[in-house]
Amino acid sequence: MTQAARFLRGGAGLTAGTFTTYDKTAPDWSPTGVIGDFDRNGYGDLAVSDTPYNTGAGSVVVLRGGAKGAASSYRLSQSTAGVATPAVKDEQFGSSLSAGDTDHDSYPDLAVGVPWEKVGSAKEAGGVHVLRGGSKGLNGSRSGWFTRDTGAVPGKAVSYAGFGIHVRLRDVDRDGYADLLVSDQFENYDTSVLLPSGSGGVTASGVRELPVLADFPQ
Repeated sequence: MTQAARFLRGGAGLTAGTFTTYDKTAPDWSPTGVIGDFDRNGYGDLAVSDTPYNTGAGSVVVLRGGAKGAASSYRLSQSTAGVATPAVKDEQFGSSLSAGDTDHDSYPDLAVGVPWEKVGSAKEAGGVHVLRGGSKGLNGSRSGWFTRDTGAVPGKAVSYAGFGIHVRLRDVDRDGYADLLVSDQFENYDTSVLLPSGSGGVTASGVRELPVLADFPQ
């Protein structure tokens, strides 16, 4: 089995676009994807999960948009320069994705959930990476890493909590910066943590909990 994505072309109606295979080695049984013009070239790019990559360490494949759909692609993982924490088997980097401009520089950024990552001694506690967009697309430079043990985030990293199973970037206070909402899988599963954003991107200051899951439509 393979993993692939098809671009549908908009207009008066949807028509078939390019079909791109990005992993021929293993299927992803719960794939997710999000569109953002991460390099601001006027074409939307499609970021898709590839969690089976590298024995389940996971990755995100970005299919660059072009006049006819996918023009080229690149892969991001915890082995990408600048991304915090190492790639480890079965942690599933890319299980959840959301795009938004966290630092108001007009380039969309990408929140990447890693719900089964070990945090300290807590197995599968989970966390979220925030990758920054730029003229060459997404990269690991200035990326952020957030867990239940980060700054003022409430609670603590707990084994098997799955923090990061759901992530959403939304400008909830309409100040021009996309804020990060994160939910757990098994702890505090009816709430989300709101990490506000500012000129430096997502911050762990001024964090609060909301009675809503971060799994609403993108």
